[in-house]
Amino acid sequence: MTGNDLLRSVVIVGGGTAGWLSAAVLRAYLDALALDITVVESPDIPIIGVGEATVPPLVDLFRRIGISEERMMRACSATWKLGIRFDDWHGPGSSYWHPFGIVGGSVDGLPFYYYWLRHRLATRATEFTDFSPNAEVARRNRAPIAAHGRSEIIERGFYAWHLDAVRLATFLREICIDKGVRHVADEVVHVECGAAGIESIVCRDAGTIEADLYLDCSGFSALLAEGALHDSWQDWSRLLLCDRAVTLPLAPDGNYPPFTRARALDAGWAWTIPLYDRTGCGYVYSSRHIDDDEALDALTRHTGASRIAGEPRFLPMRVGRRLAFWRGNCVAVGLAAGFLEPLESTGIYFVQESLEQLLRYFPGRTMNPALIERYNERMANTFDDVRDFILLHYLLSGRDGEFWTQARNVPPGDDLRAAITLHDATAMVEKPVASLFGAQSVQTILAGNGHLPEAAPPQARRVDLASIERILDEIRQRNDALAESLSDHDAVLQRLHGIAP
Repeated sequence: MTGNDLLRSVVIVGGGTAGWLSAAVLRAYLDALALDITVVESPDIPIIGVGEATVPPLVDLFRRIGISEERMMRACSATWKLGIRFDDWHGPGSSYWHPFGIVGGSVDGLPFYYYWLRHRLATRATEFTDFSPNAEVARRNRAPIAAHGRSEIIERGFYAWHLDAVRLATFLREICIDKGVRHVADEVVHVECGAAGIESIVCRDAGTIEADLYLDCSGFSALLAEGALHDSWQDWSRLLLCDRAVTLPLAPDGNYPPFTRARALDAGWAWTIPLYDRTGCGYVYSSRHIDDDEALDALTRHTGASRIAGEPRFLPMRVGRRLAFWRGNCVAVGLAAGFLEPLESTGIYFVQESLEQLLRYFPGRTMNPALIERYNERMANTFDDVRDFILLHYLLSGRDGEFWTQARNVPPGDDLRAAITLHDATAMVEKPVASLFGAQSVQTILAGNGHLPEAAPPQARRVDLASIERILDEIRQRNDALAESLSDHDAVLQRLHGIAP
């Protein structure tokens, strides 16, 4: 790339978490290029923000771009998250965990899952995540903070946060403006296109704004990617049946579980996300099976009416992704790029991954087609892989009812079908792409739903059952010691936030 080909300017259309995280990441990583970064944010379009759960890659990103965890948590009413507990998915009264971090580790160079599986098939005595440090810590309501302020979980980044998405956007906006990002509070009324893509945008008050690169963070409307460049959308509503959500805020009760709860209901599932100043609840449901009034009634019964602290919000969900995330000089980010129901807390992750890949394939002003092609391939794989992982939860469910029967009978794609078949024959999980949810995550969901191979792999039989039991006991003792060394989650949050909720 020659000096004349270097990008000089980026315009981000849309604020919210997607727009301001984009600005923060580009400013942090490309500051040496002296990029002119402008965020155009309509003052009339509200942010689609609810209590939001995140995944560990965001912790790593914030560390890399110099965002203070303590400052962010205070600004965003955040609590810690060690994983997700799935209730009633395999029938009323059932429960399993998808914890962050490592479950058991490796034994003699083989996955712990192999040895656990052999023991489980012989004794039916334990669950896979009984050997997860994070699940044990979460069960005891501990924070990933020891008396000295650190822990193995913190050091290795095996945690995430529950946070207020609207406050996160405001927090990031303040950081970006302080670092020289230009903020234009205005509405885009026209997009001028040419052979190379977008030539300029026209704002109601600010007039014409030009840039070398445009990021479309305008949400489901996809003002640039779809409205101006007419990129196509791949609809996944036939695979994932839920297409609406209703949310309710609950008043805080002083209890802050360090995990997200996802409870199966008759036509979908309900989330419970504990923020410090409130609890975010929502019901993700299929409008083909219940209407809005029925969904709100079910959510109210699930949460209990006494704690409701605000009006319900109904949100349409457009489930799917772009066919081309990057077209010409425009990259779709956030909801403009794609959306999957928040079962595994991937909303902000997709924004982050879009930015990580954009930095990997960062273009010059000529927009090398090879970079665009590779970026689109990587992002398609990312969305498709997470889609299959979410679909797996439904395929394995043991619940009764019309919705669950239909969701369970959705034909899986070739990659997911092959992964399940391989696991059933060998206990192995191989994935075709680098994945946020690797082999252990898949094994966790399979084991949590009781979907196990009939036999353990031959390699696991080299160790006798008595030796495996000793290994299991050692892991449990290690996890118990870790949990005992950590502080109570509620107490740590009260010290961190410094005020009563």
